[in-house]
Amino acid sequence: MSENLKSALGTVSGQFLATKYELELSSEKVFPFEPAELKTPKKSTWYVQYYVYSEKDQTLKRRKKLVQGSTQKERKETARIIIEEVNTVLKAGGHIDPVKKLREIGQMPLVVALDQFMADKKRTLKPQSVKTYEKWTNYFLDFLEAYKLMNLNIQDFNNEHAADLRTHALETLNMGNKSYNTYKGFVSGFFIYSRPIYKLTSNPISETLFNLKTKTSKHIAYNSHQVAEYKAKCEELELPELWFFVRMIYYTFCRPWEEVRKMQVGDIKDDHIIIYADTSKTNHRSVMIPPGLEAIFKEWNVREYPPHFYLFSHGYKPGKTLVSHNFFYDKHRKVLEKMELEKQGYDIYGWKHTGVIALYKATKDLMLVKEQCGHSDISQTVQYLRDLGVFHYTTGINLFPEI
Repeated sequence: MSENLKSALGTVSGQFLATKYELELSSEKVFPFEPAELKTPKKSTWYVQYYVYSEKDQTLKRRKKLVQGSTQKERKETARIIIEEVNTVLKAGGHIDPVKKLREIGQMPLVVALDQFMADKKRTLKPQSVKTYEKWTNYFLDFLEAYKLMNLNIQDFNNEHAADLRTHALETLNMGNKSYNTYKGFVSGFFIYSRPIYKLTSNPISETLFNLKTKTSKHIAYNSHQVAEYKAKCEELELPELWFFVRMIYYTFCRPWEEVRKMQVGDIKDDHIIIYADTSKTNHRSVMIPPGLEAIFKEWNVREYPPHFYLFSHGYKPGKTLVSHNFFYDKHRKVLEKMELEKQGYDIYGWKHTGVIALYKATKDLMLVKEQCGHSDISQTVQYLRDLGVFHYTTGINLFPEI
């Protein structure tokens, strides 16, 4: 290393060199780069070539520095110093088009802001939620590309763009009302997040767009007659694994696809089942094993299988292979057809509501239902039961005085 380089690094930590080569330094991270190297074309001036990361465009960009010198020896020495200095800056976090400066001058590309938003969300969201956010992000990027807005600054996204987004979602992507409302909420949330960071003066989404009417889906619970008939049809169609699956939902209040379907033998303890955070809608939690479910475990001998086996696998017993959504969905559909309940709002998720209603009516214990559901507070449980048409104060209505 040259004495000049030592001096520069010793006094200003490389900032002098960064300025010299029109680069920015980062104290937080090192960006991708391709190191500097000498190019000696026969018919043109020698130059040092390197690739530096553009934070704005999120890609490597080619840069070159001409090498001066009257003799070949001088040019080689000059090139050596340039290469050494440039590589030192690159290794210290050298980059171009810094996002921070773009914020300050009000020229932040919307796609870069969106990437920053997603990077921040990925630090806090669960894997399943990340996938959902990525889906809405891709829809938003499709819109920006279709309307040639990929280079638009976030500060310039206006109400007309918001109206175009609505048209693209409903007419090009053919979103249903419910999906559109969720998508609109995602984009609006992005602008709410971005407003203080990029000094935005408005939220074009919330100002321009409104939610569309939707039919509320409550995942209808099964009444006692339907429960008995469902069991009988499972026996008639020789689907014992389906009856096991829906009873797991009924007793544990777990979601069918992300929680029950992914359960492994090792998750089942002596008196409880562990629901891990990567599959749970809430945080890491446990659910109690009631006697009825314990009897099923003994019937199926589930604890005798290796801990890593999935509870529901091919061959109608625990195994190494996780079954798909359709494995149980198709079987469930056949049962509904036999019961003449198809296309009437009954689905597998409804077994969770069936269990919640049954437990509360049998015990009148709000705290027990709260714990089994994994709710954060009792008011959430009260609202949940109310949405299912169950009121925790119903016993008192019978004491209403007559007049």
